[in-house]
Amino acid sequence: SQMYDSQTDSRLTAWAAMLGATLMIAHHVAGKATRDALFLTQFEVTSLPKMMIVAALLSVAAVLGMSRFMSRLGPARLVPGIYAASGVGFLLEWLLMGFRPELIAIILYLHITVLGAIVISGFWSVINERFDPYTAKRTIARLAGFATLGGLLGGLGAKVVADMADTQAILLMLGAIHLICGLALGYVARGQRQGTAKAREAKFLFTPLKTNPLIRNMALLVLLVATTAALLDYLLKSTASATLPKEELIHFFSYFYMAVGLGGFLLQTLVGDKALSRLGLGGAMAAWPLVVLCGGMVAFLVKHLLTVTLLRAGANLLYNSFFRAGFEVLYTPIDAVDK
Repeated sequence: SQMYDSQTDSRLTAWAAMLGATLMIAHHVAGKATRDALFLTQFEVTSLPKMMIVAALLSVAAVLGMSRFMSRLGPARLVPGIYAASGVGFLLEWLLMGFRPELIAIILYLHITVLGAIVISGFWSVINERFDPYTAKRTIARLAGFATLGGLLGGLGAKVVADMADTQAILLMLGAIHLICGLALGYVARGQRQGTAKAREAKFLFTPLKTNPLIRNMALLVLLVATTAALLDYLLKSTASATLPKEELIHFFSYFYMAVGLGGFLLQTLVGDKALSRLGLGGAMAAWPLVVLCGGMVAFLVKHLLTVTLLRAGANLLYNSFFRAGFEVLYTPIDAVDK
């Protein structure tokens, strides 16, 4: 009986994790599409760079704060609560959207941009601590498949809700998804350790930059890549805003993020490891700037929504597969505290 209960509990935990992975990525896709569509509906595209700068600064502060709190409280205690609080936030934004649409569009942009990467990272932190290494291998492989399904469901869900009601109604969907994610992750996290007794003290933020030339070069590379990605992002959104009617933006961004998510997963799964072994570290990472350079020249000569979309999609696909796979290897010789 105890063995049966244990097996049943393990299955329920695995299914809760799969539900969380599916909804997490569905939210990520639908949230980015809604964020971009609502912001560009309320503001001119020239306001977008300011929002990107503010969101980037807040993201830095949020990541540093999250890492400190997670080391003290542990992912099991912290992450489900963040999902639940985020879900309530979306519901409040939906309630207030009719009264102050411009203000809520700004808050929503920051909400999705700042918390987006944090909650996904937090999810995987809970999963990594919940399962033993042997079980984690099988479970994470399944979760990756369900996450891909979530990307498709998120894009389709945003389109269906926008067609049935309006773009603002997607906020209700986003709130419900994060609340369910919080419940699912809370079930997965039961019984996990609640933080460390004493977090290992990290060095001052800029100390590794001063003492380690590899980290300096990596930081410079990250800066160049992020700047290029931001410019490509602005190019795509400004072209879409100038080309499409405002009511069509939600459909465009839904399809775009859905296609990029699925394409990135397939590319990484099918050829990611092979590219790293055959092209080497430098060759795999060089694929990203090569695609940006060639695609940028085409988009410059033939400036059209199609060429700009293909440029941004190609950059995203190569970054999420070849470039990131190579870049992660650069961390190998770095001391754990510096990482």
